[in-house]
Parts: sequence; C-alpha cells; structure tokens
Amino acid sequence: MEFAQKIADSGQTVVSGQRALTLRGGPGAASAARSAVDSLSGALSPECHEDIRLLVTEIVGNAVRHGGMTRRSSVELCLDVRGDCVRVEICDSGPGFKPPTEIQFSADDSGWGLYLLNQLTTDWGVERDHGARVWFELPVTGSGVLTG
Repeated sequence: MEFAQKIADSGQTVVSGQRALTLRGGPGAASAARSAVDSLSGALSPECHEDIRLLVTEIVGNAVRHGGMTRRSSVELCLDVRGDCVRVEICDSGPGFKPPTEIQFSADDSGWGLYLLNQLTTDWGVERDHGARVWFELPVTGSGVLTG
C-alpha cells in the first residue's frame, strides 16, 4: 500500500496519518531518510515536501556525524501529519546537544542545520532522555492521506 495515497471523490483536502521507520545508521542513513520522505510527495505541497527533505537530510546527517551512528546503530524517523501540520522526529542513541539560545547565519561550511531549522519551521526542539530526539513542525498545504 502506498504511504501517501490521494483521496478520490472528495472535494476536501484530508491529510492525516503517522509513519515511523527505523533506518540503519552510517553513511547511507541520510539518503534512506530522504527516500522515506519522498513517499510523502503526494500528501504535501511541493514546498513543504522539499523543506522536510532538506531538514531530514541535515538532521540525520548530523546524527551520523556527531552522534556516532554507525551501520550497526539505528536512527528512527517519525512523520506525523495531522490536519494542517506535519511533525517530524529523528531519534538516535547519541548524546544529543543543547541548542544555542541564539542562532545566527554563518557562511561556514558547517552549522547550517540549526539555521535551517530556525528559518523553515514553525517550531522545533531537542529532547535528551534516552538518546537524542530532534523534532520540528511545518504547516502542510497538500492533498492526500498517509496510510500505514
């Protein structure tokens, strides 16, 4: 069954559902996460889809790079669409981090992930209970339904 399934015979836009995936860590994790997000393309506006793709790539890449997620470890990706909002969570067993209180633009080669989170999302945060959980929320303007 398709992850994103358009609703036929409906004059309304209905977007809802949740999907959780466990991805193998290591160098291929960001690419696998992007592929998972691509299955949402029919349920979200093109702009929202591209923003999620970019942010998931950045965050999963950081989990691998800074959290030490090797091929033997895993990264959890959760996509939750409810009405006009999509929430994305990326969880790993790494130590996490405390976000800075101020995030400014930098022309450096690194550090873009937090800047992009700050610019593209309506809300985001980091939780460090059992590993690291980075989450963010974006408005949805698409048509379709997420199915398990």
